[in-house]
Amino acid sequence: SGAPFQVVIDATHPHAAEVTKNIRTACENTGMRYVRLLRGQIDLSAFSDLVTFPDCESAAEWLEMQNGRIFLTTGMKELPLVAERISDRERLYARVLPQPEIFPLAEELGLSKKQLICMQGPFSKEMNVATIHQTGAKYFVTKESGKAGGFGEKVQAAKETGAVLVAVGRPKETGRTFSEVCKWLEKNL
Repeated sequence: SGAPFQVVIDATHPHAAEVTKNIRTACENTGMRYVRLLRGQIDLSAFSDLVTFPDCESAAEWLEMQNGRIFLTTGMKELPLVAERISDRERLYARVLPQPEIFPLAEELGLSKKQLICMQGPFSKEMNVATIHQTGAKYFVTKESGKAGGFGEKVQAAKETGAVLVAVGRPKETGRTFSEVCKWLEKNL
């Protein structure tokens, strides 16, 4: 019956636009069927106690105008987008995946190793609270990543610590919900 797979279900992070683009292109080039699974989205307007931005660049420009330490949890790819817009880089702490390439990148950006927290999530509210306290952060920056991405735990941690939660909204994307993907699979496989 040919290929061992019949369809690719792209369930990558909502902010992994480049990865999604590469998966979609690979499917188009090989004739493989492609389905984008959308992660449940959180309505950021439902929260009165957070500051929202459409992208990391605009969040960083706003943060540059504020006083206080910044705890950044948007990832290694976004670290330069933020760090390059913060003149006093000593106030920036970043939680990133533990990847060897983070160290030369941080050094290039003028960040010391003590400003990096290399960990694999997801993280509990308690871990977020502890890290906010450890860094002395006034601003807790994250992407809107849905329930699966620990957004609720981040909201709770910000409330408990008094940190200002700065949320970067998702890029627009099209796809199917989990139940829609299940129905599609029943119908098409």
